[in-house]
Amino acid sequence: MLDGVPSDQAVAYVREHYARHAVETPWQRRFVARFDADRPGRP
Repeated sequence: MLDGVPSDQAVAYVREHYARHAVETPWQRRFVARFDADRPGRP
């Protein structure tokens, strides 16, 4: 999401561009979703 990717696409983007096995657990997925919700100035 820091790369400008929407939260619903962030996991796939990271897996494709950085680490194939990133975001493996349910709590990590919740963190990604919450990070977007807590981000100031989000659309």
